[in-house]
Amino acid sequence: MLDSTSLEKVKDCIERGQRFVLTTHVNPDGDGLGSEAALAAFLMDLGKDVFIYNSSIVPDNYKFLNPHKLMSVYDPQVHRELLYSADYIFILDISEWKRLRRVGEDMRHLQTRKICIDHHPQQGKFADINLVDVKACATGEIVFDLLKFCN
Repeated sequence: MLDSTSLEKVKDCIERGQRFVLTTHVNPDGDGLGSEAALAAFLMDLGKDVFIYNSSIVPDNYKFLNPHKLMSVYDPQVHRELLYSADYIFILDISEWKRLRRVGEDMRHLQTRKICIDHHPQQGKFADINLVDVKACATGEIVFDLLKFCN
């Protein structure tokens, strides 16, 4: 069960920020990619700038989740400057730095506030704001609850 304090904190970040970076774990699945796609669509509808950087390509069976080609394989030479200029970073469906690989290495020590949305149990403090519900079936369910809360 999500607490309203955490939901309110994330809502406030969404309202205050303009530039958002989203990421999910290496070898992404439908939950991680679908969560990125849903959150990105919501943010873009609000007029926000959204960038999705992952450590792996979008598998063929999930390409339909990336119709606007927002999901990119993170390349430090190309994406680092945008990563560093983000107002907020959303980390979806993962709360473990090593499974984010290079994008995680580059974002881990940034001063940029990080928001983790996940349904897996966490091993200690991970992000600045942790929207985690281990009783949720999927991260997509938590994203859905967040978007309902924000409307």
